[in-house]
Amino acid sequence: MRKKIKALETKYDGYMFRSRLEARWACYFNNMEIEFNYEPQGFDLGGMKYLPDFYLPQLEVWAEVKGGELNDRDYEKAKRLCRETEQPVLLLTGDPALKTYTMLIADEKLRSGVDVYNVNMILSDKTDSGLLVSNFLNGVKDYKAHGEEGLKAYNAYSECRKERFGVFENPLKSLF
Repeated sequence: MRKKIKALETKYDGYMFRSRLEARWACYFNNMEIEFNYEPQGFDLGGMKYLPDFYLPQLEVWAEVKGGELNDRDYEKAKRLCRETEQPVLLLTGDPALKTYTMLIADEKLRSGVDVYNVNMILSDKTDSGLLVSNFLNGVKDYKAHGEEGLKAYNAYSECRKERFGVFENPLKSLF
C-alpha cells in the first residue's frame, strides 16, 4: 500500500487551495480564460457528502481534481453528482497535461445513469460541453497541430508548469 502524502495548502489568485495540485489547475483555468468557482457548494448525495473542487460556470461543468486515479467511492460520488445536478463532471487526474481526461455526462437511458467520455482540455464551441471530445490529442505535437484552440491549451499548460506559487520567487531572500 502506498503511503499517503499530505497535500500542501497553496495560496493562488486570492484563494487558499487545499493542495498545490488544485492551485495548479486554477492556474491552468486562468490561462485558458475559463472562469472557475472553487468549492462553491457541498452536496448530500444519498448519504454521501461531497464537496466538488471546481465549478466551471461558462462550461456548466463540475471538475474534481485528484492526484491519481479515483477510488471507487470518489468515482461513485462523481457519478451521483452528475446524475443529481444533470451537469457533466470532469475528472482531472494529476497535473494539467497534454492528454485526455474522463468526463461523466448524465444519460437517463443508461442503467448507470451516466455516460463516460474522453475529452481534451481544449475550449471548443463545437461541443455541448465546450471541451473537445474524443480527439485523443496527446503530447505537444498533437496540441500544436490542432490550430489556435490547441495552441492556447499548450500555452496554458506551459504557463501553469512554470508557476511557483510564491515558492522560490527570490532564492536569495531566504539567505538574508
